[in-house]
Amino acid sequence: MQAFIVTKTFIGKLGESPYPFVAPSDLVQVTPYEIYLDTRQGQKRIAASAEKTGVECRVLDPTQNPSFTLPITLNGHEGRPTLLPLAPQIATQLRQRIRPGQPLRLALFNALGTGLGDNLVGAQAFRLVLPLLKAIHPLIEVDVIRSWTATKPDYVLKHEPWVTRIRTTPIRLDEWREYDACFDFSGFVSLPGFRGVPWPDFHLLNLGVSPERIIPELKQASCANIDADDFARGSATVVESRPHGIVADTFVHATASTPLRSIPEPALVRLCEALKQQGHRVVTDDKTVATVAHSVNCPLLFIRDRSLNELYGALSAVDSTICCNSFVLHAANAVGQRTVGLFMGLGWYDNGMLPYQPQLTAIDVDHEQRYAHHYKLSADALNNPDEKAYFEGCWLAAIEQVIHRLVDPTDTEAPHHA
Repeated sequence: MQAFIVTKTFIGKLGESPYPFVAPSDLVQVTPYEIYLDTRQGQKRIAASAEKTGVECRVLDPTQNPSFTLPITLNGHEGRPTLLPLAPQIATQLRQRIRPGQPLRLALFNALGTGLGDNLVGAQAFRLVLPLLKAIHPLIEVDVIRSWTATKPDYVLKHEPWVTRIRTTPIRLDEWREYDACFDFSGFVSLPGFRGVPWPDFHLLNLGVSPERIIPELKQASCANIDADDFARGSATVVESRPHGIVADTFVHATASTPLRSIPEPALVRLCEALKQQGHRVVTDDKTVATVAHSVNCPLLFIRDRSLNELYGALSAVDSTICCNSFVLHAANAVGQRTVGLFMGLGWYDNGMLPYQPQLTAIDVDHEQRYAHHYKLSADALNNPDEKAYFEGCWLAAIEQVIHRLVDPTDTEAPHHA
């Protein structure tokens, strides 16, 4: 996280919302009411906005002021767990914060990441961590503090019963000091294990747990806190609309948060044509998939997943799922759906990003590992003539694997990790 002050009072813009930033009367003797906390990305965007009005954002370090009592940071690191095994110093610090009859107040700063998948997998991991915290003190309140630049965590976390409230950055230091402890998930892709530890082990590691202490069965994705009405509505949308003569319903999702991980149009056309030839109907919540399926006259059901539980219901009602490395992959895992996941970018996927999901067939798209160290690339970069042929070619080759493994009705091969 990043702490900062502003040199002049001004009204900033957080997206479309105005936010008043108050400057200290004395830039040397700054009080907690005049210091703001945000993620590094959020702070940089605020600083850029402030600069246009002649205001400077000055970064500072609150830990350098011994009079500021700050929350205990519970993040773990490889080989240095905080909660399992329990670090004696952490246990002592937490117990010293206990007030009779009052809860320990815990903050998840930057939620459990900024993406939908980050938070779905992270929530499962946190449910395993919560009993460890309650063993120290049975009364726990958990606030999710998400970045003002990222609204996606709300969709996943708002139904979790352990979440007391969801609030957004920036947050003043006086408000931050009200928390007893925190997990800091800002700088998500730079956290320990991001490039080398499978999920949910990555979240467990950063939540202070040695991943090997948790049995594999507990790491399998699962639904929690199902709203029966929403789930049933999602399922009925698929089942009650299935036309006569359809062999199977296949859920397809092609669009990730970056073009690097999104299925390009030529590969998506090939997939939809193959599904049509085999008598499958495409079910999707992805407008790009719907457009392509319509263009090749493939039977199509477009769903509007108004809630996570409605999406769970729809995924549970189809026969299989095909998707890029996106949120839908994790949601399909959660309902135990037979899924083919297409992985592109970062070299750690070939080690098995999700080894605890028995219904997942993972296909590594990047056969030359050209993008093994890239987290994202722009559409312009991928449309460069030197890149386009390879990028589209390896996606087309991966789709042929999908067709062989999942679409061909003569293929009896069981799902596995490729």
